[in-house]
Amino acid sequence: PDLSIFIDLPVETSLGRIGMKKVELYERRRFLNAVRMEYLRLVRGGRMVRVDGRGSRSEIAERIIKVVMRRMR
Repeated sequence: PDLSIFIDLPVETSLGRIGMKKVELYERRRFLNAVRMEYLRLVRGGRMVRVDGRGSRSEIAERIIKVVMRRMR
């Protein structure tokens, strides 16, 4: 692909958004942190672009549009 975007969000915030139960939360936190770290490694390696996933949907969409528009120039 010409552009891969990683919408980055702290694990605690993402779990809160999807309403995980306490038991599920504990079991998934370590796994989700590991997955996030792998994506961040890809970003550092230049294979993906990181977009901050905190904020409203429209704020995140604006960030994504900016990344895409910069890439299209």
